[in-house]
Amino acid sequence: MTEETTTAVQTDDSAAPQETVILGQDDLKECSISELLEVELDCIEDMAEFVLPPIGSYHIDITKCELGIVGDAMEAIILETVLLDTIELKNSTDKPVADGTTLGLSYPPGFGLQKFTTTFGEAGKALGATNVRELIEVLNGASIVGTLGHRSKKEKNVEGKVVDIKYYPDLKAVVLA
Repeated sequence: MTEETTTAVQTDDSAAPQETVILGQDDLKECSISELLEVELDCIEDMAEFVLPPIGSYHIDITKCELGIVGDAMEAIILETVLLDTIELKNSTDKPVADGTTLGLSYPPGFGLQKFTTTFGEAGKALGATNVRELIEVLNGASIVGTLGHRSKKEKNVEGKVVDIKYYPDLKAVVLA
C-alpha cells in the first residue's frame, strides 16, 4: 500500500492565499461605518468574556493605565489588568478565577477620579507620582496586591422601580507587590 501525496500548484498570483488579519477594538475604532460593513465576520476579534472575580485578594499586574473613552463617549482613566493569582477569597466556597484572567476597570471624572486616587494614590506616591498624570504613568506595568470587591449598578424603569442590578469588579485597596 502506498501513500498518495498531492501538491497544489498555483499558476495565478491573484489566487494566492491571503493572510487573515484579525481586527481588535482599537483597529475597529479607526474604521468608518462604511468600511466596517465590508469587514469579514471571521476578521473581527472576539470580545473577552466578562468576568466577575469573587471578592478577595489577588496579585495583579497593571498592563495599561491611560486616558480613554468608555460607554457613551465618556472620558475616563482606563486600567487593563491581569490577575496573576488568587491570594485569598472572602468566601472559601467561591471558585477562584483562572490565573491570567484579564480585567478592565474605568474611572470617569468626579467620583471615579476620587476613587482612582484613593485606591492608587499611596502606591503612586511610592513610585514617585505627585499628580494624576504622573500617577497614570507610573501605574503602567506596576505589580500590585489588591483587594477586589463588587459594586452594583441599579437600572430603574420610568416609575423609578429597580428592574435590574448589575455587578462589576471594584478594586478597593492596593499596595505595591
